[in-house]
Amino acid sequence: MNDISRTFSSRTTLQRIKSVTIASAIIILFCGMCAHGFYAVQTWRAVRAQKQSERATAEILATLPAWHKKVRTDQVTRFGIITDTHIHAMRVQRSDQRNDAPRKLKSVDADVLRRFTAHAQKEQFSFLMHMGDVIEGTGEENVAAMTMVALVKAALDKAQLPIYWSIGNHDLRAVTKEQFRDIVDQPALNYAWDDGDYRFIVLDLNEDKTVEEISEDVNHGYPVDETSEDDPAADDDPNEDGDLPPGTIRWLREQLSTEKRVFIFCHYPFDTKTITSADGAAKRKMPFAAQMRDLFREYRVDGAFSGHVEAKSYFQDAQTRYYLFTGTKKSKTYPQGYYDVTISAGVPDVTMYYTDPVTGELRVDDFGDGEHDVLQ
Repeated sequence: MNDISRTFSSRTTLQRIKSVTIASAIIILFCGMCAHGFYAVQTWRAVRAQKQSERATAEILATLPAWHKKVRTDQVTRFGIITDTHIHAMRVQRSDQRNDAPRKLKSVDADVLRRFTAHAQKEQFSFLMHMGDVIEGTGEENVAAMTMVALVKAALDKAQLPIYWSIGNHDLRAVTKEQFRDIVDQPALNYAWDDGDYRFIVLDLNEDKTVEEISEDVNHGYPVDETSEDDPAADDDPNEDGDLPPGTIRWLREQLSTEKRVFIFCHYPFDTKTITSADGAAKRKMPFAAQMRDLFREYRVDGAFSGHVEAKSYFQDAQTRYYLFTGTKKSKTYPQGYYDVTISAGVPDVTMYYTDPVTGELRVDDFGDGEHDVLQ
């Protein structure tokens, strides 16, 4: 009887243990399901909050102008710049004194253009940019000046690359804007083009002249002296310090209204201080440089490249990096200069090539880290 009682008691105990085990398992499963459900709810809430945040951010961004949403890019674009060549081509036959006599480039001018185009081909540039004062222009007859512009274009065409042009004040001493456009085969002088994530803009800050006005300038009798630091025509040149034609700012604002990274080419510099070149000459500043700098700051322009004053300068104002280049002809410190520009991830890197004025050897200068002329 005792054995039967003990057996029954053992079975009862086992059943109870089994029941407790099952109940525990059920409780654990239930708790796990609750925890999973809680986690799922929390995850759903987090995802919903993130989506709401993204929608709110998108709504805010939608209200911002395009230039406040500059694209992030790893694009690399490489190109060449040459400026202020101030060409005065010689007659093929010196005895031929006709205004339309055939002309050719002087050897020193031909050599620097040849080196520039050869470098461009070797390094596989995307394009070339001439930033103005293609010719000297001072005292030149109109028909002769057009021939000189055509000679420079023919020399640069040997690179077999797209060429973009900015017109300078010296060009307009001898040719009209329309003539210049026709010769270089460019439909406009204020223009822009896109290259992937980059937008390039060329600015014409010059007052136009008629052929008759150019003829009057020639009759002033200013000598063509390419070695003189003094420019007797400058005081009578309405474009010596640049000009801001009506409609230019409106057009420029339209071009700057973009998410693309923007780079400006202009013959005239945007320095707001007087520039003292390495040759010791003080150069006048463009009277509306501050206005342009404010505009570039507003629209977050990435870079601006200029010539005109034969000074070497680099500085940064807000986001914009400003580069001021010497030309091939008139700088005594950096003669026969040209430039290799690489823009990577929206940041320009400039290498300068020039001829050592003492040894005659080719020099290479890291433009951003090199010595620069004084801004006062």
